[in-house]
Amino acid sequence: VTISPTSDTTEWTLADWNYARVSLSAEQAQGKPVDVIGFVYRDETLPDDQFYAVRYTLSCCVADRTAASLLVTMPNAAALQNDSWVRVTGTIEAQRAQGDDLPIFMIADAQVEPVEQPKDPYLYQ
Repeated sequence: VTISPTSDTTEWTLADWNYARVSLSAEQAQGKPVDVIGFVYRDETLPDDQFYAVRYTLSCCVADRTAASLLVTMPNAAALQNDSWVRVTGTIEAQRAQGDDLPIFMIADAQVEPVEQPKDPYLYQ
């Protein structure tokens, strides 16, 4: 996938969005459409209207796995079960955290639907 301000962002995976965070400005990403599949991750630090959509990425083997994620904002996110798989669509809201050079991307106006775990749950880099 080509990561550029003009590419079709609905084709991007969570790993592509992780890369976009370091290659696009907040202004270039703002309002871009998102369509990703990942598992739900929530902990007690998140407000009730947020969760992370997550996929593990591999370069070589399970020992080198890392997580790729996007923060998702939606009403009643706390009702989602951790580790359940979902498809999330919406648009990117890009923000700058104070003291951080990289923007924070989150999916706003999120629509979430349950899906089956992919046959291969990993993304490869």
